[in-house]
Amino acid sequence: MYDAVVAGGSISGLLAAREIAKGGYSVLVLEEGFEVGSPEHCGGLVSKNALKELEIEPSQKTFDSEIECAKI
Repeated sequence: MYDAVVAGGSISGLLAAREIAKGGYSVLVLEEGFEVGSPEHCGGLVSKNALKELEIEPSQKTFDSEIECAKI
C-alpha cells in the first residue's frame, strides 16, 4: 500500500511525487503513456534545468521550440 498516488508522470506529477517522497511517504506515480514526461500537455514553460533537476535527461523531441528571450 502507498501513502499517496499521483495520477500522471508529467512535470507537475513528478514534482508532486518527489516532494511527497521527501516527506518520508511512499508514492506511486501512474502514467498512461510509455514514456514518463512525454507528451507534456501542461502548456507551461519547462526549462532544461527543471528536467535535469528531476533527473530526466531531455531529448530533442521533448521541446516544441526553443525560447531565446521572454518578457513577463
